[in-house]
This record gives sequence, structure tokens and C-alpha cells, in this order.
Amino acid sequence: MSLSGGLSMGTVRILSLVLAQAAALAPLLPAQDIAVRAPKVLTLAGPPIENGLVLVRDGRIEAVGPASKVKVPMTVKEIVLKKGVVMPALVLAATSQGMDRPNENMPVTPFAECADGIDPVSPFFEDCRRVGYGTVHVLPGNNCVLGGVGLVVRPFGPSIRSMTVADPRFQMISLSKSGMGRIRAVYTLERALADMARELALKAKEAKEKRDEALAKGEKPPEKKDSLLPAEKRDLAALVKGKGKAFFYCATTDDLAFAIRLSRRYGFKLVPILSNSCRNAAPLLKAAGLAAVLDPRMEFDETDPDTGEKRHRCPAAELFHAGVPFAITTVYGSDLSVRFPLWQAAVAVRNGVSPEAALAALTTVPARMLGLEKRLGALEKGKDGNLLLLSGDPLDALSWTEKLILEGRVVYDRAADPLLGKIFPPGEKKKAGKGGEK
Repeated sequence: MSLSGGLSMGTVRILSLVLAQAAALAPLLPAQDIAVRAPKVLTLAGPPIENGLVLVRDGRIEAVGPASKVKVPMTVKEIVLKKGVVMPALVLAATSQGMDRPNENMPVTPFAECADGIDPVSPFFEDCRRVGYGTVHVLPGNNCVLGGVGLVVRPFGPSIRSMTVADPRFQMISLSKSGMGRIRAVYTLERALADMARELALKAKEAKEKRDEALAKGEKPPEKKDSLLPAEKRDLAALVKGKGKAFFYCATTDDLAFAIRLSRRYGFKLVPILSNSCRNAAPLLKAAGLAAVLDPRMEFDETDPDTGEKRHRCPAAELFHAGVPFAITTVYGSDLSVRFPLWQAAVAVRNGVSPEAALAALTTVPARMLGLEKRLGALEKGKDGNLLLLSGDPLDALSWTEKLILEGRVVYDRAADPLLGKIFPPGEKKKAGKGGEK
């Protein structure tokens, strides 16, 4: 059968496969050298810089400072904000959005990889660019026990490969599997970890026996190889050996206490993801020296389960006053109060969090959680050239994202946003924000 263009259906199928293969292997376009000048630069690594400039070359920040002191080569493209602020692109510490489905059906799937389910053309990633996220940690959801490993991506690119920032192999753990009570979930998790520890001990014993036998014969002992483990067991083995990191969803304070005990027993690094039902978490986190990922809803009213009194809560403020670092998260497609990261930061400030801590919760703190603090979270020489250009103060509700630059590439431009073009009539876009680009 031929199509109107003269190609057979078989030929079209082959071309489609070839194009899909090419997209899967395509890297991002080469990084562009770029300089951004703005009335204020928030580096998140020091005091604000008035009339500042950030120079990015080969995808990395080469210089940050007052515009009068940073020399811009003639060949470098320069962006000038007449009004506004430049700051590091935001970092989303944990989300299960952007995938075809957040969890597998089985409760224990430590071998599952989010990379297999991420959809590069998901509207979620488009919205990430619009609200200022430059880095996103996609994890399995909390409807699991051992859910699998996440992937750190940039919300831009034609393929998983081109989107990947890092593959740190962080495991997702939860005791909130639907249809499974907490006691059974604890048993299932303990059993999976204990079985892996037993298997590793047996393999270590066998390796020692072979080594001793070789030495007794005067032969060279065999080398130790972790790769002898099947690929589907290596991530769980790393956790049991204390070489991995787990993001642990804690629906209650008991879950948090259990997660801390478990991480100490096996030695793995722990990042708790707190439900808003996880009350009085601050003392536990402070004692354990842990930072936590917060639920997207930043403030709410509830009835105290102990006293029966109604009270207003802001978990971010509770952790801030206890000296516990935290990361702010958002949800795409939900109501507006949990969708916009800088709005979330402003809500935290309204409840007593310092502006510095609120912005850190979207930049430096999640970067440390992901082990990428040397690349992300602040504007410093040598770090990735990920810049967020805002029309005004980041904690002002009327400020908008003007541009998002990732490693020197402009991946979002508000002036060319098709969605805003539909919302605002021609000539109305500038009225919606407070700044602008020259």
C-alpha cells in the first residue's frame, strides 16, 4: 500500500524507526557562550550583586560579579534585563511526575528504573521550564515498598539520554503501598534487605574460600568483582552495603523513626520525604543531622490529634526554627497553591522562614541532597551555567520567568511561550509581568 507521497507503508515504518533511533541517541545541541546582565544577581553563594553579570562558556560559569569587572568577549552573546533578577535555576528534589506511570504493581521492584518510563515530551517538563526548574529528580512514587531508582534530568531534550544530568541510583522506599498494611510493609522491606544481606554474606564467604584455596596452592587469588551480582540486584546490594542512598517517604513520625534506624543499621544515606501527617519530625531530623523533602502543601489548618484544638501549620517554618534544612517541592496539574515553586517559597517566608532559607530550599539544599552541589544550586565559577531570569524579586507574586538558560542554552523564553500567547492577547504579555529584556 502506498501513501499519497509515493512511499509505501513499510518504508514509512522503517523511516519512523530510524528517526526514533536517531532521537534516542541525539545529544543536546552544543552549549552556547552567553553573558547575562541584570540589575541584581542572586548567586546563593554570597551577597547579592547589584548591576551584576554572569558569563557562561562551554556550558559552565566562567565568571560572576559586577558588570564593570567582568570582561565579556566580543564573540559572546549578551542578554540584558532592564528590570529583574538573575539567580540559579531551581532544583526539584523529588517528583514522580513526567513518567508514563509512577509505580510498578509489585511492592518490591528495586531494579525498576525511572529512565524506562520518563516521557521527554510530557507537559510536566514544559511546565518545569516555565516555572524555573533547571534540574528535576524523577523518582518512583510512594505506592511501593522498594520502588526502584530515579534519574536526575534537565527538563529539556529530545531523549532520555540528552536529558540526563546524573544517574546516582537513588532508591525509593515507602511503607504506604496501597492494599498493604504498615506491619506487612515493614516486614516486606526488612525481608528484602535481610535476604540481600544474606546473599552478599554467602558470596563473600565463597570468595574467601576460593581466595584461601588459591593462596594455599601458591596461585594468584581471584579478584573480587561486585559485577558478579545480576544487574537487577546491584542497586539493592549497594543499599545493604551502605554505599547507596534512599529517598524514604514517611507518612507518619513512626515511619521517619523507622527510616532513621534502618539507615543506621545498613549505613546507607537517607533523605526523608515528609508527609504533612508526619508531625513533630523536627527533633528526629535535627538529632540525625538530616535534611528533608517537604510535601507540596506549605500551609494548612488541622485539628491537633492530641489536644483537639485547631491550629495553623507550616512544616517549612517548623523545620526552619529547629535548624533543619528542607527542600520545597511542587505538583504540576494540581491547584495553583502547590504548582509554583517561588510562590511556595514566598508562603514559607510569610510563615516565618527567612528569604535566604526559602530560596535555598529550591536551590542549594536539593542540590546537596542529590550529591550535585559542585554543579548546581548556586552561581559560582565552574558550576553548570543554569540561570533563571526573572522579571522581578523571586519572592514577589507578580514576578515571572523571563528566560531559563541551561548550560548556556536558552531553553525557555517567555516572549515565545505559546501557552502565554493564548492566555494574553498580543501586547498584553508585558503587562502581566514587571520586568523585561532589552
